[in-house]
Amino acid sequence: MKRVLHYKSTDDGYGCFENDKLAFEIKKADLQFNVKDFYQAFYGEGKDYTDISVINDDSEDKESSRVFMCIDALVKQIGEKLAEMQNIEEVLDEESEDGISKE
Repeated sequence: MKRVLHYKSTDDGYGCFENDKLAFEIKKADLQFNVKDFYQAFYGEGKDYTDISVINDDSEDKESSRVFMCIDALVKQIGEKLAEMQNIEEVLDEESEDGISKE
């Protein structure tokens, strides 16, 4: 199932919202990217990470656009790598079922 997060400015920073709830935010004051918070918001336990889309609902503010582009690029690149890993795992599972060693 596709997950859609909406990116927009908040009072304190730039946030990604899922179901109208703030999931991840980068503060305007320092623009620090917290990897743990990002992971929890997008890929944490029990979250579907196979098809994530981030939609930019923010104005065309230059700084906001740069932050969005970074988040969007990360989500896409991570999604591609996870899909690649899943495909490799499926091939290995098929080989194992066919009696071919995984080693």
